[in-house]
Amino acid sequence: MKVPGLTIRELADRQVLVLAIEGEIPRDMLDLALEAALGAIRRCTRYVVAELSRAERISSTLAGLLGYYSKHFPTQGMQLLGVRGPARIMALLAVAGADRVIPFFDTLDQALEHVGLAQPSGSSEAI
Repeated sequence: MKVPGLTIRELADRQVLVLAIEGEIPRDMLDLALEAALGAIRRCTRYVVAELSRAERISSTLAGLLGYYSKHFPTQGMQLLGVRGPARIMALLAVAGADRVIPFFDTLDQALEHVGLAQPSGSSEAI
């Protein structure tokens, strides 16, 4: 089932996962979105990129989860990266402390360059 506002892309043979939020995820779809994202994360082997540049709103639960996973992923040999969202989203991430532990980039291309990918290529699945 497709979740409006969420696109999941697996790149570089599942070494890089891009979770992109565009607009907002409807409240009644948050559980489904979380389930889809966690399923994709379980298949990823190295990097997870939270792409927030086109997000209009994120839940405080998501902000807290980003903070949690930024600390949990390194214990599994993974790293969480972010693409900066609008100021109100970055302020919410600051409240959750996520902005201090997640490396944020201005663009998705910059984040992918950081992990050794020149440009996005690979499978793309809108869930």
